[in-house]
Amino acid sequence: MGWMTLGSQQPPRTDYEQFLRRDDAVKAGGVAQVEDVEYPICSKDIQNVDLPIIPAETVKLRDGKKGSKLWIVIDEIVYDCSDFTRVHPGGDNVIQSFGGQNCSWQFWRIHSRKHLVESGTALRVGKTKGIGNRFKEPKKYIGLRTLDNDGW
Repeated sequence: MGWMTLGSQQPPRTDYEQFLRRDDAVKAGGVAQVEDVEYPICSKDIQNVDLPIIPAETVKLRDGKKGSKLWIVIDEIVYDCSDFTRVHPGGDNVIQSFGGQNCSWQFWRIHSRKHLVESGTALRVGKTKGIGNRFKEPKKYIGLRTLDNDGW
């Protein structure tokens, strides 16, 4: 409300307006500033299909370095693991090594769907596309996640 009393200042931009401003800068040949958009952790009640869309460039910047948040991507869902690394049973190095990146097949080699629901649901910030895994998935593992066999 304070912006209304100043008269000459513009109202605060919404995430969508900031995204459009970023998109316009890229089209004009400029460098996009995507760091200024905040994506809070989403409510557990929100379904994955209803999560906000986060540009891949924004996710890649959240690599846990230089004071940034630490985000990882599992099956196109973005998780904020900034605080979770301290309590991760496998240690913090494994998550930090995938900051701003996709780690889907590596996650599914060790964890079950139950792990993702119990721990991951409370860490979701959005969904994204276009972030590949920097490691090629070994052929012997391809497709195993579709079995959804949590009993192993």
